[in-house]
Amino acid sequence: GGYGRGELAPHSDLDLLFLIPDNLKKIEVTKIEKVIQLTLYLLWDLGYTVGHSTRTISECIKKSNLDITVCTSLLEKRFITGNKENFKLLKDEFTSYVNKTKTLNFVEAKLEESELRHKKFGGSRYVVEPNVKDGKGGLRDLHTLFWISKFAYNVDSISKLINIGALTKK
Repeated sequence: GGYGRGELAPHSDLDLLFLIPDNLKKIEVTKIEKVIQLTLYLLWDLGYTVGHSTRTISECIKKSNLDITVCTSLLEKRFITGNKENFKLLKDEFTSYVNKTKTLNFVEAKLEESELRHKKFGGSRYVVEPNVKDGKGGLRDLHTLFWISKFAYNVDSISKLINIGALTKK
């Protein structure tokens, strides 16, 4: 999210996916759970608000199909630490998922999500006290444009959208 995009603002939360391989043995899962727990306790002790999930690659793809928020967050995935091969497998599986999914379905879902958000935070750009993140014309609208573009062109960064000519630096 915002941390990975270099947009972490005061009071922002951190959204983390703890990606575990499919088909782990119970003892391996227990070890991984302890590492996850220690990581979360450390971040909480440092004062961060942490949104987190622990999923396998197949769970990520299944949930992407059911929940537009999960799908969108996987468009923003970034490797922080751990098993790079597992991350690459997720990246490849998600790319395959995007290639098989109708772009229009994703676009319609994101636009519906935006519509609901605008109703909640004021349907005008000209409110007296605008919500600069979630209000109409706010930062989340810009993110939505990027997410739709990333999905439509199947790229994982804004710089790649510029390189292929989908966006310009201006």
